[in-house]
Amino acid sequence: MIDKDIIRNYIGCMAVNTSMKALDFQARSLIAKESINRICESAGLKTQDKKRRIDRRIAGMLGDTPNMEHAGVDALLSITTSYLTLTMIESGEILAKHDLPNISFASGGDTDTLDFAAYVAKDSRYERACFVLECEGGRAQEVITTIGQAFELRFNEFLKRNPMTSERYT
Repeated sequence: MIDKDIIRNYIGCMAVNTSMKALDFQARSLIAKESINRICESAGLKTQDKKRRIDRRIAGMLGDTPNMEHAGVDALLSITTSYLTLTMIESGEILAKHDLPNISFASGGDTDTLDFAAYVAKDSRYERACFVLECEGGRAQEVITTIGQAFELRFNEFLKRNPMTSERYT
């Protein structure tokens, strides 16, 4: 069982208007990176690059404007094999809680946004959105790796509970 708490700066989220299941890895990565760029620009953490080329297909899959409610708050990111939770440190209020099966993708930024991690999840509050965290000191990869480990451990737990199914995966 993984149970990891990491303090991060919550930046915001961006609506994702399409199912991630239908997209290949490259399209998913582009959605995460474009969300990171737009949210960072809205938060004033990155200057808008007017020369940056945006794939129109990807742009059409995202909402018009980022949701910047609670932008910049310190948040505790808790990752387990059951869920991922973002909790505001100062108030203890839960920003978002996503069951692992409702998380469809996690990724880091591109070369000028390496200190940011993003994940796409569905819930009743935001519907489907890409959530962006600032992870200073090159810790974005740690967040992404930990989310990946949670999925792997959850899958291994599933195989232990369902031995007949595990034969198909070994």
